[in-house]
Parts: sequence; structure tokens; C-alpha cells
Amino acid sequence: MAQRTRRDFLKTVGLGAGAALFTPFLNSLSWAATTGDIPRRYVFVVEGNCFEPITMLSKKAQTLLEASAGQTIAENWTKRWFYQMYTHTGGPLVLDNTDFETAPALGPVVGKPGELSLASEAAVLLGLSSKVTGGSHSTHHGALSCTRSGKGSPGGPTIDAWLAALPAVRKGTPFDAVRLGISSALNRRLNFDTCAFDFARPAPIVVHPNAAYNMLFGYVASAGGKAAFNERKDLLDFAKVDVNAMLKTFPGSSVERAKLEKYLESLEQLTARQLTIKALEDNGQLLSKNMPPDPSVNPLYGDSPSFMYDAPLDGLQAQFELAAAALKGELTNVVVIASGTGTAHFNLSYKSVAGTKGLKRHDLHHASSGSPDLVDAIHEVTRRQTSMVCNLARDLAAT
Repeated sequence: MAQRTRRDFLKTVGLGAGAALFTPFLNSLSWAATTGDIPRRYVFVVEGNCFEPITMLSKKAQTLLEASAGQTIAENWTKRWFYQMYTHTGGPLVLDNTDFETAPALGPVVGKPGELSLASEAAVLLGLSSKVTGGSHSTHHGALSCTRSGKGSPGGPTIDAWLAALPAVRKGTPFDAVRLGISSALNRRLNFDTCAFDFARPAPIVVHPNAAYNMLFGYVASAGGKAAFNERKDLLDFAKVDVNAMLKTFPGSSVERAKLEKYLESLEQLTARQLTIKALEDNGQLLSKNMPPDPSVNPLYGDSPSFMYDAPLDGLQAQFELAAAALKGELTNVVVIASGTGTAHFNLSYKSVAGTKGLKRHDLHHASSGSPDLVDAIHEVTRRQTSMVCNLARDLAAT
């Protein structure tokens, strides 16, 4: 998407709603097919327990909206419901130049002195609605698929899986997509409530940084990791020999044979992944050159059961660093980073954020009505998340 500028996107937005809105995105996929070995990288970041649009509203955008609505957005905590003023007709309201630094959470887009500004490649789209996905405490897989989905029961493929299935995007990467996140469920390592390969086929998100590190960089992280990697390949080879022997005992069109053939296909895919990961390291050290510091010396990781409860933003930062390393190491070209998505995962405790009064994320929202201090604490979480997104973008832009 690097060749699609913010201005190109906004011009298309001005044409109207519907399919035209995402024409630049779809065109970039066609364009990607003709760019040789240049990777097209896609990252989706999802917040699972309320995202307040006021954090993305700049002063110029506020002035434009007020002029259209004929009323002033209140300056107190009631600003959180400013979207009720979207009464304009005749197409979207468009700003060619956004003063990102004036929005509560968008200062990181412009960056600090000496940092690359992302303003020319960034756009904020306010006012979208997807009522089809449902509501309550989570839209589950619906957030990334625009389908009605229940817990662990997707209504269709999510956009990450759709993109990862495109040869022009997947190329030769070992992982179709890397799905990472954090969770308030301390006994979970996987989240099946957010991404999906297809209807009724949820895709797992790894919600513990240590597990994600081992999955992505275990092969080069240590001698023990390399030994475990090689042992896994031996086990896959043994299983394939076993399945091939069993196939000889079933007729060509039986249900049992079809099941075994599907199982063998999965084993072949896992073996291919192992070989590709090994090749990435053997033919250029792409993994060891890009992997983050080992969890044993990295303060963003923790091995205690309460780590994700005590420091979820540290865990999220670790996942962002792993996402960048996975993209630069050519492990994948599609990433999802989920912050407490799904009903079993969203009640995170942000102890490092001032003003939360000890409340967990879910309870923080319920208690924040009429409390400017709690609202600002919620916004501070978004500011930190936006900073992580922008740092990831700068890191990728530098490669």
C-alpha cells in the first residue's frame, strides 16, 4: 500500500460510499501482483473492549463537523458521543490535510522531532457502521469479516485469511498470517474468537508473547529451540510414513481414505513450513538478524502466570515487536494484533496507566460515565496503542 497515498484514498472516499470506498485497497492488491519480490504487508490492530472515536478527532475535523451539524461539540466528557452529530447528507466530509497532533491519540502519527512523519500516508475514517456484526460485549469474528458471528463460531472468513490466501500476498512465506494478541484469561494461550479461515473454522491468535516467540523464532533462539525444531520435523516425517502406509488399506473413494488424505495434506503443509523457515535462516539469516531480544533478557516478557494481568501493555508491545520481526524476517506478509478481543479475553487490568483506580478495562468503561478521570485513563491506553502502531509503521518503512 506504500504507493497509495493518503490523498488518493481521500479522493476516492469523496466519490461516495459502498464499493468505491475501498477501491484503492482493492486496486493495490491487483497492483501487488506485478511488483515482483516487493512484499505487500498488511497489519490489522483490533481493540476488544471499546474504541472511542473522540481519540481520533482532530481540531480541524471537529470544526468541520460542527459547521455541518450547526452545533458545538461539548468540551466536557460528553464529547465521547459526538458521533450522534453525523447528520450530513450528500457524501462524506473530507479534510485534505489533517492536524493529527491535535487529536487526543494521534500525536504519534506526526512523531517526535527527528522521527519520520506518517501524516502523508495516514487517514482517519470516522462514521463507519457495521450493524450486521451485532453488538453487546463483542462482535467476535464479525469485526474483521462483517458477518454475524458467535463465540468460536465465525460467520465467514476474516480479511486476514482472505488476504493470506492470495498468491500475490502470501508469496513463499511459511505462515499464511501471524496472529498475535493479549488476553485477560491467564490460563489461555490461544484466542479463537477473533479470526477465521472460513465459515465455522476459527483461526487461533497466540495470546502470550513467550509462546509467540517460540513459535516464530524458536529455531534460532537457542540450541534447545533448534533441537525441538528438528525433532518436530522428525515427528512429521514419521507421521507421513504412517499415514501413507494406512492409505494402502482403504479403497480409492472411501470416506476413511478422504479423511486420511486430508490429514496427510496438513502434514505436508507443516513440513513445507519447517523447510521454508530453515531456508530463511540458512540462506541469509533472516530470522536471527531480525528476531527481538530473547524473553530471558527482555523486560517486555514475563514467565509468571500473572504477567499478562500485571502488565498487558508490555505484553502488547512485545507482540508488536514480534510482528515487525516476523514481517521483516519474511515469515509472513499478513499480521493481526488483538488487544483483549473476544468475551473471555477483554477485561484487562492496566496497572501502569494512571487514573484507572484499580478498575479492569471492562469495569473501567462501565464506571466512566460522568468521570473525566476514568475517560482520560481509557484514552491513555489508546494513545499508547497508537504509538505502538506508528512505531511499527516506521520500523517497516525503514526496511
